Amino acid sequence: MKTVNVKSFFRKVKDAGSVHYGKKRPDLEWSFDGYTDTDLQSMALSELSKVATILNDSLEKYGKNLLLKNGEDWEYVPVDVTVNALFADIMAETTRTRTVTKESLALAGNFYEKHAHIIGKLPAAAKAGNNVIAAKLSMISGNADSLRVMLDSIDKFILVIPESLESANELEAFETSLPVFQWLSNECAELIKATNIVDSL
Repeated sequence: MKTVNVKSFFRKVKDAGSVHYGKKRPDLEWSFDGYTDTDLQSMALSELSKVATILNDSLEKYGKNLLLKNGEDWEYVPVDVTVNALFADIMAETTRTRTVTKESLALAGNFYEKHAHIIGKLPAAAKAGNNVIAAKLSMISGNADSLRVMLDSIDKFILVIPESLESANELEAFETSLPVFQWLSNECAELIKATNIVDSL
């Protein structure tokens, strides 16, 4: 067994009927006993049967997530729902998570606020964009219109900024935050899809 450390983040409670309305639970660090290859190899058949049940449930959720991501394509059918595909998806998400941290979001947000005038943003809008980026889009995650505005702004920013910076240091700073801006663009698009699906139910 090996200890797996996890850090969970929470959003402000929006349910007016909750005793926690308007509050945000503090970030929580917790852990659990994870499995290694050796643990699996030494498992009894009855235990492996439980692992298979858990794995099949994870694969089903992965397939449903693929459907959600391709919600606008009514011809789409999940095909590559395999352990290898799920593993690749988990590893890609782990890489994205390491790229998008509280620190990297703050850095990207500050850079955006400083240079957003290049894409026509007024100071107040640039500041608002900084806040949204720092909050990892949580402030607008359920608002499709706001997400579209943010997506358009980020995409313009990525396209225009490299040709507009004269300082090598500023260009280096942009390149440092580029993976975060790319993640924000992709995440906005995914959240818009999810919002559209919910609205159509």
